[in-house]
Amino acid sequence: MRLKESLNRYSIYCICFALYAFVAYGCTDQDDLSDDNSISGEMVDTRINILFDFGEEADQAKTRSDNPNAGTESESRLRSLTLFLIDFDSSGSEVPSSIKAYRYTNKLPIYRPDGTRLTNYTAILNATPGKKRLFVAANLSLTQQNDFLSKYVNDKTNAVFTGTVNDFSDTNTNNNGFAMFSNSYVDFTIVASQSTYPASAPGYPFTLYRMVSKVLVTAEGYLQTGGTYMKIGNETYGENGWIRMAEVRYLLNTTNTKVYPYPVMNNLGKRIDPNYQFNTNQLNDFSTIATDSDVATMGKVVALYDANKMPGGVGTTYTDGVYCLENIVNDPGGNNDLTRRNYTTYLRIGARYTPKHLFVVENGVVVRKTYSDELSAQIAISAQSDVVGKRNIYTPTNDSKYYYTYQAMMLSSSLGTFKKYDDGWHYYNTYVGGVKDATTGRLLFDNDGSSLLRNNYYLLNINALDLQNGPLAQCTLSVLPWNKVDTDKWFSTVSAVATAFFPTANYTKAVNPIAIPVSYNVMNTTPAGTDDYNLTFKLTVTGNPGMEWRAVLSNTFDFDFYLDTSKECVKYGTLPASGADANGVVTASYKVAVYAKYPYDGTSRTTNLSFVVDGLRQVVNPDSPANPNAAMPGTTEFIAIKQN
Repeated sequence: MRLKESLNRYSIYCICFALYAFVAYGCTDQDDLSDDNSISGEMVDTRINILFDFGEEADQAKTRSDNPNAGTESESRLRSLTLFLIDFDSSGSEVPSSIKAYRYTNKLPIYRPDGTRLTNYTAILNATPGKKRLFVAANLSLTQQNDFLSKYVNDKTNAVFTGTVNDFSDTNTNNNGFAMFSNSYVDFTIVASQSTYPASAPGYPFTLYRMVSKVLVTAEGYLQTGGTYMKIGNETYGENGWIRMAEVRYLLNTTNTKVYPYPVMNNLGKRIDPNYQFNTNQLNDFSTIATDSDVATMGKVVALYDANKMPGGVGTTYTDGVYCLENIVNDPGGNNDLTRRNYTTYLRIGARYTPKHLFVVENGVVVRKTYSDELSAQIAISAQSDVVGKRNIYTPTNDSKYYYTYQAMMLSSSLGTFKKYDDGWHYYNTYVGGVKDATTGRLLFDNDGSSLLRNNYYLLNINALDLQNGPLAQCTLSVLPWNKVDTDKWFSTVSAVATAFFPTANYTKAVNPIAIPVSYNVMNTTPAGTDDYNLTFKLTVTGNPGMEWRAVLSNTFDFDFYLDTSKECVKYGTLPASGADANGVVTASYKVAVYAKYPYDGTSRTTNLSFVVDGLRQVVNPDSPANPNAAMPGTTEFIAIKQN
């Protein structure tokens, strides 16, 4: 299999599995990665070659207007890869209960020290030969991985993840990364008898999508002494008051709590959503903002609109925003906005307003005053507030264009009731997308336009705030592909360095500059192996504390591992749980010995020795900043061994 990673316009990773062959290494050992499934048959070690192909776009300029890169490094990093494998029975029917997960959590190195891409890896998994179904996911937490395993048994393609956006975007701890899942699955067959990759093998493309959407709100502003301000309706700048850009905030409201791991279609071929869809009262499928004050205190500050950061611009594109689970809405029609906000993700926006014209109390009388600057108006409001430190203002319920201080409002009871703007904050709602009203500029609800799809980046620009009519936001919407930004070069913290234990067979870089594979000769030996008739390697493994490793032979019919605990000869192990260095990794050394099972009879026999760390086969003795002088510097994953 080959796993290709490319950066296209609509997905974060395009992953292609090329099925060159599944090569069986023989019966699996007790240290294999997963348990037996419900399908009977001999379990075999199966090799899957994985190739991450970054494609052309990652090497081109990031400012191209037709391919804006809107993803950050943390949003795009692969922290783990999970393969879900399901068996078919002899009649060709899927067996959901057989589902197994193969999880790989290495930090996959993207570059070699010379700047060239290192993209080829090999995963080792154990499975029975036969027809399989494969899903691919990335950055799932163990809880999510196990959740999918348990739910697929009963629900199959209707398996559902439950959680909040933080469970899938990991914005708090950044331990798991952004959860991604393949957009589909493939069916293929494992052939146990093949030993080489057939050149004509097909490839299987996957696309991994982040399971969340990203939303950014920008706003057009103008510079004035004291700061940057927003335009208010059709007014000239500062005509009737001021809204500082830094005091315009937004939160997403009514966000989903359920999501399909991968896109699910109905019988009409349209994407569907596992959350409330009008035929039930499951409004607890959504989480909502508690109060408007949350917007003012916890909301994200809008970004200043910059045309050069928008699609078609020439500058670095926007990458900031807030995250939410996708919400695919299928409104049958007839509901108003108040009802739709129960099941449609929308924006709650707060803007703190300081009016220029203000009714205040002077000498016990209510008078209307005009202030030449924002600070003077704020001092007047604070001085006549009912709460110390707050700029509470009020408008008559039947005439919202006139603003009063608290004291002026108390002396104007003849005008009827008043609406309070706590600390000057005005709040309003807008859909993230929809059909733009030609008169007001607001976004009207639309099933397709107001739905939020995973792995999309929504940029909503507020052209102006109309405080007299709602207030209303005059908006324009752009949807960007949420692509990866190709940033820092980094190296794996996992490595396997093997040197011959005895000096007579210790091939160094000076002696063997061609690098691995290196042939080691194994002479006549006894079936059980002895100290004299084997090849013994000192294996040094570096990785995360508690990480498992094991040695693998490609030919277990003619070769095996010489095991002797008293002589510390082993074929698998676990890195210590403590003793990590400043980079969070530990290093430990082991002794691995290989012997030929049968005496030499004139027939040359060969095998390849490789080392699997955390489920992925390692490049042996890789050149790296931490390992500049390793014996046999490696570019492949094998040490070749032969008997002759």
